[in-house]
Amino acid sequence: MGLFWRDDDDERRNESPGSFLDLGDDDDENGFFGRARPRSYFSLADGVGLGQANKPEDVAKVQSVLANWNDKPFQRFQGPTGFLGEDDVETIRGYQGAHGLRIDGYLRPGGETVRSLRRDFKDRFRGFQAPTEREVEDHHTDLKAGGPGLIAWRQPLPKIQGDGRDLPEVPAEDRAALDRSVEVLRNYADPTGFAGFSAREVAREGLTAAARGRYLAQRLEAADPELGGLFLRRLVSGLAPERQQAILGGPLPERQTLGVLAARKAEPEDAPKPAASLEERLADFRRGLDEIAR
Repeated sequence: MGLFWRDDDDERRNESPGSFLDLGDDDDENGFFGRARPRSYFSLADGVGLGQANKPEDVAKVQSVLANWNDKPFQRFQGPTGFLGEDDVETIRGYQGAHGLRIDGYLRPGGETVRSLRRDFKDRFRGFQAPTEREVEDHHTDLKAGGPGLIAWRQPLPKIQGDGRDLPEVPAEDRAALDRSVEVLRNYADPTGFAGFSAREVAREGLTAAARGRYLAQRLEAADPELGGLFLRRLVSGLAPERQQAILGGPLPERQTLGVLAARKAEPEDAPKPAASLEERLADFRRGLDEIAR
């Protein structure tokens, strides 16, 4: 590879040559001469995926960003782990296939998959720093101790609001059957299968089924708020907005960015610094040439 080209898995950058003379906007997360910004979600010290170095902090970054595209592996392990698994490789492949990228199951620093992720998610992660390996460990320690964890690993669960006055009353015999269903569902760790069935009923039957779904969600929520929230999220997730509103009695919770330290907000001091001036970039360029000459 020539002096003025950065190795990108034998692929040259599409947007720009990636040379030392690239003085454009602040799109190069690895900076001049490959100097990584360690707390940026889009700056990798090494490759992640099949046959790569898979350094824990790099893996945690990829897991966190991809969770905002497909959160199933993230929910399964309750956040980033820093250890690459089969689910992660499949998620990488899935993202690559969905975005017209080469489906190779890995990412390289500055490579096309990293650049695509950055285009898709840089605004969501603006102002946040990626968790360190220690913070990932502390997150899972806190979860095991019964805490909420340090890292946002799932979307907020919806809750029943209002009095459901827009829905018809559920007949007494239906309420009795649904009460029995509550006891059955409480023995299952994942009630989403039945919630999917209820959602199909709502789509097919309309408000009558929506009233039954709301009643069941309300009863589950009273018995086990966590279980009720999981059921309710699956119930309303694929419904039209007016049906969601009728069942919930209010809006869905605002979606949050997954993979960020939950106790922190995007603060001004964490926001990206203004791009360096042309003079500063040229000075950096000259220092790099001096290093090479030595």
